[in-house]
Amino acid sequence: MSSNITQAGIFQSDKEYKCPIRTVNDLRKLVDVANIKRHRYVKRTLDSFCTDNCNKIIGIYGLRRTGKSVLMQSKALELIEQGKRIIYFDFELNRRAKFDWLIADLQLCKEDGVEFVFIDEITFLHEKINADLTSDEYVVPEFPERGMELYAHFAQCYGKIILSGTDSYSLSIAKGSSLFDRMKFIHTTHIPYHEYQYLIGPVTILEYLNHGGVLPRADMNWNEYVETAIINNVLYSTEAISVARAKHLYLTRLRRNEIKSLILYALAMTNIEFVESLYRRKFNYIDLSDGIDLSCKGENPIDYPKEFVKDVRNEIKRRMALSHIESEHLGYYLAEMENILHSLDIIVPYSMETIAYSRGKLVVHSSIVYALNISGLRKYQLALTVYAIEDVINISVASDSKKLLTQKVRESAEGRLIESTVLAETVGSLPDDIFSVIQCKSQDSEIDMIVRHKRSNAIWLFEVKRSTKVVPEQVQHFHADEIMRFYTSRYNEAEIVNYCVIYRGKTELVEFEELDHTLVNYINIEEYLLDIPKCFQLDFDCPERNSWSHF
Repeated sequence: MSSNITQAGIFQSDKEYKCPIRTVNDLRKLVDVANIKRHRYVKRTLDSFCTDNCNKIIGIYGLRRTGKSVLMQSKALELIEQGKRIIYFDFELNRRAKFDWLIADLQLCKEDGVEFVFIDEITFLHEKINADLTSDEYVVPEFPERGMELYAHFAQCYGKIILSGTDSYSLSIAKGSSLFDRMKFIHTTHIPYHEYQYLIGPVTILEYLNHGGVLPRADMNWNEYVETAIINNVLYSTEAISVARAKHLYLTRLRRNEIKSLILYALAMTNIEFVESLYRRKFNYIDLSDGIDLSCKGENPIDYPKEFVKDVRNEIKRRMALSHIESEHLGYYLAEMENILHSLDIIVPYSMETIAYSRGKLVVHSSIVYALNISGLRKYQLALTVYAIEDVINISVASDSKKLLTQKVRESAEGRLIESTVLAETVGSLPDDIFSVIQCKSQDSEIDMIVRHKRSNAIWLFEVKRSTKVVPEQVQHFHADEIMRFYTSRYNEAEIVNYCVIYRGKTELVEFEELDHTLVNYINIEEYLLDIPKCFQLDFDCPERNSWSHF
């Protein structure tokens, strides 16, 4: 495709550019259609990059509908209005373009005095190859191997390159190899609650759970989004890193449809803690139903079958068409898929501490578990888990208990969504070199979230509830013997500076006489998510200042 830049209307040139170019009018129309009243917070990083004296490449990556292209288009228009000489290549306009075309066009950019080169969807520049052991033809992005050429031909001496790619993993491969410290990243996948509200306007936590995490669209379909934004992205990345670059992965043994099933299974497994918590709790706690007694507590709780967790795992595998994969291999496949999903910011890791007793001694088992990073996707994916649970209930539980159990499962699912959102956003908001965020559970008790300040050993204990009411049972685990022994033995001289319950009611400080007059900060979840760091300000000279209601 040949494009004369005189026709593009960006600046005058008699040179012939091969790569597809967006005109100024194109950019204005695209930004107008997007109708973005406010920009993503990450635009500040892009603004800083465009004004500093360091010529580097900046890569903007994230899932579809997280604002990558609009961010680039609006910045390009700003630079044009400032009198800067820019060019905007968009390979969505021609997916058959070649990387060699781009290198040749960068030479023309140097001759034309271009200061900023925008490259949208650079991972669409690909080559087709055949794997050694299969007749399948694979489309492989060239950027991971040839990214250094962009730096050498332009960014090193002449100007800045701002690029984006839907295939986020290819960008991260280039950053880790050929470009190393010559490339910066802007992540757009995760839109936290406080930024979502800044962009969209006031939304409740339940609205955010339904639609949050991506920029809204009236006809949003999560089935289609998972297929195009996540599954296709991961399939493309997997082929690129495993088949073309001869990097050994267990995933290379699977067919495309099996990899697709494994992606869905890996996402579903982020909810397995929810399944296990159902089994542990057996619906004894009244906070699960906003304080309403539905005869699921007390002396006659409804029990699940003994193999409940195993049965649910198997049902999820059956639904994902993975039942035929040998169980000893599934773990390897799942670990590799989790690494890829983490690199794409689709899931975030946090620590799970499990307490048990062995021969009278307290034993703590640490493991890494994952939470989904996109709230709307959490709800979609959790629904698949709930359907699997209900199928197991229908098979294994007496008919007179099914309706009540199903109701409780769905109530608990909403609580799980809220808890997962709080965990993921707390992990993302606090610097990991200063704070650690964990969950802690034992056979009889559980703390939804523990935050520790690594330098001072200050500890915050959190329970996360879907309730709108204050109920004493919500804080009973704060003084559980096993939990108390855990954090005092695990962290020398640890000091609990705050007991907190995050819930849907109003923010207030509550004193519980039945718990030795313990003061508990009840924090409205929306207020918490709007300003998470506020909760973790410390004043050791005046402990009462550590109350959320004080700030």
